[in-house]
Amino acid sequence: MNTKLRVVCHFLGQIVILFSVGMVIPFLYGLVIGEQIWSLLGTAAITACLGVILKKCGENGLSISLSQGFVIVSFAWIFASFLGALPYYLGGYLPEFVDALFESTSGFTATGATVIVGLDSVPQSLLLYRSMTHWFGGMGIIILMLAFLKSLGMEASHLFHAEAAVNGYGQVMPRIREYAKTLWRLYLLFSLTFIVVLWAAGMTPFDALNYGMSIIATGGFTPSAAGAFVYTDNYAVQLAMVLFMIVSGGNFGLYFLASRKGARLVWQDLEFRVYIAILAAGTAMIILTLYLINGVGSLKSVMDSLFTMVSVQTGSGFAVADYDLWPPFARAILFMAMFIGGCSGSTTGAIKVMRYILIVKAAGVYLQQLVHPGMVKVVKHNGKPVSSKELTGTLLFFVMYLLVYLVSVMLVSLTGMETDVALTSVAGILGNVGLAFGELGPTDSFALVHPFAKGVFVVDMLLGRLELFTLLVMLHPGFWRPFWQKDKVRS
Repeated sequence: MNTKLRVVCHFLGQIVILFSVGMVIPFLYGLVIGEQIWSLLGTAAITACLGVILKKCGENGLSISLSQGFVIVSFAWIFASFLGALPYYLGGYLPEFVDALFESTSGFTATGATVIVGLDSVPQSLLLYRSMTHWFGGMGIIILMLAFLKSLGMEASHLFHAEAAVNGYGQVMPRIREYAKTLWRLYLLFSLTFIVVLWAAGMTPFDALNYGMSIIATGGFTPSAAGAFVYTDNYAVQLAMVLFMIVSGGNFGLYFLASRKGARLVWQDLEFRVYIAILAAGTAMIILTLYLINGVGSLKSVMDSLFTMVSVQTGSGFAVADYDLWPPFARAILFMAMFIGGCSGSTTGAIKVMRYILIVKAAGVYLQQLVHPGMVKVVKHNGKPVSSKELTGTLLFFVMYLLVYLVSVMLVSLTGMETDVALTSVAGILGNVGLAFGELGPTDSFALVHPFAKGVFVVDMLLGRLELFTLLVMLHPGFWRPFWQKDKVRS
């Protein structure tokens, strides 16, 4: 094993050990309330042993290359998904491993789609573990690791950017560890605030804890089979959830800067303003559609429209209304929202608002240059020029996202899934939304999906969470060559 692989193993070992520690928390909570979920403790032991083995086989390196960063991040999420499936599988709550893997991946990627039937019979400690996977995956496993480990220098940015959890355009991070620690402090502060407010709005303490962790991660897991439908008539809870989902869909890097330079910086950001405008326009069109076609103009229809639009676009995946019964135009708006997502640097999935802004601006410049061939003009965002490399990367991401989407639709259609269901379910899974239409709508689960389709969904959830390239780059034939080459012996 060459040095590059040993360094990768060392870092993966540290990540896996941290993960095992997190598993002990819900087990201890279970002991306090009289539950003994030994599958949690057993998985924690297995995970810790694997982490120690990886660390012993590895070698500590003060710097890492970009290719090593891709491998560390990718396999950290793969390990988390597989190891995270063991409590469900070993405990007998999901006897089929593909179901357990689906549930685990859905948790860590903050997708929120579930295959558990009879959620009300699941022990509270396992429900807490389930929500914790959202919480840890929301900000990012690697960002958590960077906050705890000693500084790696500027090379740590390779890990930070490869995870694509909170990186935004134009951000410079000279002290990556301090930045990661600040982001986690901000994340923790928001989480505690959400939990306290939801409790005050009428949730039980346990529900508030689980919903708080799920909302901050724009996840979608709920602690009961009825989900957010329990709060259909509680507008205080709904308004609080809507506000928190909007906040979670914003750029955490921007919030960090605003905490130092003033809150007005948030509204001055073009992406945030466009993000809010899309939410407002989508909500208004749904309200108008429900009023004109169904004749529904009550406060409930307004709240249902607002809640559902925000939940779908931010990828939070909660539902307080059966939108499957809405007119086609309203459902079309929700379907398109699945491809939009929140701001760059947020916990949301999908393509994100920033990329749409850059694509529109680049298209505008291109059209102007067609009319005036000699004109020289650059694309700017918030007054700063955007490099051609960023624009190329944005366009390639958009094309690759649609390509992965279409291929995934074809693959799940092989299992006999209806075309409309395949189109919406893949959009919801790849965008880490967790919602779909038809037989996989808001009142149903993914339990009856064919095992092969669940496997496709698992890959899509990881691709969506890591924004495609972090995983896809490892498919390049030349990517692994440096990892298999023998170390050069210095004379």
